[in-house]
Amino acid sequence: TYLGNHTLSVQKGLNLGVILFIVSEGLFFVAIFWAFFH
Repeated sequence: TYLGNHTLSVQKGLNLGVILFIVSEGLFFVAIFWAFFH
């Protein structure tokens, strides 16, 4: 059970990292387009 919980927490951490990465990349491209069109 402990190993299962540990794996689940790790998966949640990885998912959070991926989400933050996608959000940061999205904001980065938005900033580029904003600077390009202005």
